[in-house]
Formats: sequence, C-alpha cells, structure tokens
Amino acid sequence: MFDIGGSFGSIMAGLMSDLINAGGITCIIFLLMAIPSLFLLAHFSSINLAINLILQFMAGFFINGPYSLIITSVSANLACKVPSKAATATVSAIIDGTGSIGAAIGPAITGPLSDHFTWDSVFYVCMVGDFIAASCLIRVAWSEWKRKRSNSNNNNTSNTSWQERRNSNISNDYTSSSINSDEKQIVSS
Repeated sequence: MFDIGGSFGSIMAGLMSDLINAGGITCIIFLLMAIPSLFLLAHFSSINLAINLILQFMAGFFINGPYSLIITSVSANLACKVPSKAATATVSAIIDGTGSIGAAIGPAITGPLSDHFTWDSVFYVCMVGDFIAASCLIRVAWSEWKRKRSNSNNNNTSNTSWQERRNSNISNDYTSSSINSDEKQIVSS
C-alpha cells in the first residue's frame, strides 16, 4: 500500500509543482506532511488492518512525491545550468547515485535501531531525515517565493486565471513557430 500511495503522491507532486511552478516549495510541503504521517503510522498502525493500510498509503504519498520530483525535475533543472550539455547524464547520475547511497545506508541503520530500541525509533529517524531534507530545500523555496512575488508584483495578469495565461502562452508559441516556418519557406524559395 505504501508503493500505491507513492505512485499517487508522485503524480500529485508533479501536478502541484507544475501548477505553482515551484518544485522546491512542493517538496517542502510534502516532506513536512510526511513527518506527521510517519508519526501516525508508528503509533496507530497496530489498531487494525484498515487503519494500517490507510496510514501506509499516506506515508507513501508524502514520501515518494518529493523523491520523484528530486530525481526527475531537479536533476533536469540542474543539468540545464551545467555549461557542458554533455554533462546532463552525469548530473542525473550523481543525484540518483546519492539516493542509492541513502537506500543502502537505510537498512544498515534500521536493523540495529529496531534490535536495540523499538520500531518507533526507526520512524523517528525517518522523521528527522524528512526534517533535514526539508531544511536543505529552504534556500531553493525562498528563491522561488521571491521570484513568484516579484512576478506577481510586476505583472498585471493577476486577475487572469492560470489557464488563460497558459493558453495565451501556447497560442503565442504556436504563432511564433508558424511565423518562423513561414519565414523559412519564403527564404528558401
């Protein structure tokens, strides 16, 4: 059930990131929401099977959402900032490799923690990890927030809906590409 929640969380995180055009803010929201969902899972999952499944779904939803954003869009954004376009795959591999290191260390920590303490301690370590991850994204989210604030102050389009702005951008892109193709036909003939 955790993985099913993770699938839905990945989709929702992507949609939210696209709607607000701020992946860092989206990741922070999901990471901070993962903390209470892990707390609930640690303390209330033993009540009955239905509650356990719902709490697993919630935890997967909030944990895998930022994971998918970081692996895909963040690596693509970072790769665009690298001077050499040949390094795009390297940037993606570094980010994915770092996640693999975490996936290898996790089980090595989980076993001793659950043996010497309780399973609650494993969940608390995960909650601390989520908080640290959210803290690492504060600078990114702050720059997105400032960008969004300056765009809303500079634009007079605050009364138009995002669908109208999106449709306007699509039609402008289509118009400019049509003009460019018409110019190429004129020049070639």
